Amino acid sequence: MPKDFKTYKEQLEILKEKGLVIHDESYAISKLKDISYFALINGYKQIFKKADGKYVDNASFEDIVKLFHFDEELRALMLKYILKIERKMKSFISYYFSAKYPNSLDYLDANNYQYKTVQNRETIHSLIHILNVTAKSNDYRYIEHYNVKHSGEIPLWVLVNALSFGKISKIYSVSQQSIQQKISDEFGDISNAELETMLSILALFRNACAHNERLFDFQVIRASLKDNKILNQLEVPKNGNNYSCGGNDFFSIVVCFKQLLTAKDFDQFFSQFQMLLDSLEFFTANITKSDILRHMHFPSNWESIKVIDLTVL
Repeated sequence: MPKDFKTYKEQLEILKEKGLVIHDESYAISKLKDISYFALINGYKQIFKKADGKYVDNASFEDIVKLFHFDEELRALMLKYILKIERKMKSFISYYFSAKYPNSLDYLDANNYQYKTVQNRETIHSLIHILNVTAKSNDYRYIEHYNVKHSGEIPLWVLVNALSFGKISKIYSVSQQSIQQKISDEFGDISNAELETMLSILALFRNACAHNERLFDFQVIRASLKDNKILNQLEVPKNGNNYSCGGNDFFSIVVCFKQLLTAKDFDQFFSQFQMLLDSLEFFTANITKSDILRHMHFPSNWESIKVIDLTVL
């Protein structure tokens, strides 16, 4: 059934009828104007609602706004550290691919990827098309410079800077196994397949951050961590082959960060994340830290991840 247009005042009345406390209607209307009813209320109401559709006692409009801004800060925090891994992957892929295939345009040759694997061929052709189009683009000054000064031969270490994390993930997934191995070795004891899964998860979370999607309970559908040594160390239970948490949810990103970031960067992320949780609990009467962590699918012993020594697992 179609939804009729509602004025800001009418939207507030709907919320009040469902039991949401609105302390300042002028403030509430200003937030509806800034964010929109759908993005704010539909996006963040669920944690404050009971099974009958009514809001829990004393839940307020301000609580929903606080959760919205928590998620906003969470996206900024996660993107900061995902970008560190993205930058590192661009460096490794351009270095190790170019070391094996040193001619400037070798990345446009399908035979330089895992082309003998039939299921990769469509991905490889699509990827080469994108690389070719990007190499001819005038949208990036450094590419335009190489097109003018070097007869259009854009080396991979230049081109990767214009590629999305998703495309970098694709390059890794179809690169020769010897190249994959050299890159995965850079991160310690991680298999090629495990790194490929991590990159897929990170790329999808990066997109969620970039597109302002709700992040705290975001889950990936097409990829999941399997037989992960950190999740095993934390004794996260499994449902069949899938972890009950940490496989494809927000905690999976924390696991990826632990294995792919430097120890210093991970410690910084961990501290900043804890401060963000503390701030939400301090400024919001109706959300506890345990509430939000449950919605984020964290195991109860999640903080132990900080002291796990990857060198002995």
